[in-house]
Amino acid sequence: VDPWWAERLHMPTLTPRWILQYWGTEVCRAGFHDDIWIASLENKLRHSQDDVVISDCRFPNEIRAIKQAGGRVIRVVRGVEPEWYNAALSVNRGANGNSRFATFLRGRRECLQGLLP
Repeated sequence: VDPWWAERLHMPTLTPRWILQYWGTEVCRAGFHDDIWIASLENKLRHSQDDVVISDCRFPNEIRAIKQAGGRVIRVVRGVEPEWYNAALSVNRGANGNSRFATFLRGRRECLQGLLP
């Protein structure tokens, strides 16, 4: 919680992370266009020859875009998922309710060896 902003805006649980998530999801995706962040990334990639790692992919259209571009999606799970996981995940499910789009890995980082070039 950022005490100054929380007090100034009368939002006692306000955090920088909440602001970024709200801006990215509610304002830009829901309020402007569902593919805004995909289009932004596509534009950046047009001018790059570098390999790219996308470290956070939460929505079905983002996963589809990566796969359509020839990318691989790998879901890394560290430990047991918390009790709130399924409730939070339901926000990001596709129309068919399927949230399992990616490869699942459990355990140590050695599990990743050989998955990427």
